[in-house]
Amino acid sequence: MRALVGILLLAGCAASDPAPVAEAPTRGFRDASVPVASAALFDPDRFAGDWQVVARYPDADDCAARSVSYARVTPTQLTLREDCADGSQRAGRARHAGPGRLQLSPDLGGGARWVLWVDEGYRTAVLADPQGTGAWILDRGAAIPPDRLAAARIVLDFNGFDLKPLQEVTP
Repeated sequence: MRALVGILLLAGCAASDPAPVAEAPTRGFRDASVPVASAALFDPDRFAGDWQVVARYPDADDCAARSVSYARVTPTQLTLREDCADGSQRAGRARHAGPGRLQLSPDLGGGARWVLWVDEGYRTAVLADPQGTGAWILDRGAAIPPDRLAAARIVLDFNGFDLKPLQEVTP
């Protein structure tokens, strides 16, 4: 019952106009028939800073980021730096394209990353490609508390993501 109440509360925080998302590609991790919505109350200034990737889908991108850092440079632009699993880094810009919606620059592979959820203290966040090709659970620390990890998994499930292939990332 508590999970249902949590899901209903999360649904009330979603952007009011979930855009239709085209059919997910066959390699996707999301059921395209389930509506997906970004966080309406997303604050880019509070989101800025360093994050640890605590869970992600396999092959979600070619970097397999272990940590990411966002910095606000203009009202609509963020810089993004990803520390990749192979020791390399990649960086680029992300344009704030609407409530909780980021559009990545070509040097980051282009595409969209939507913030599906961020907890009230901006300690844990869930980002996803709305097409379903990838999603990431981020946390400010290396060890995410079990309650916030469970909440992040509920958010992914609510937005149609298959939780079975989700992989935890070890620091």
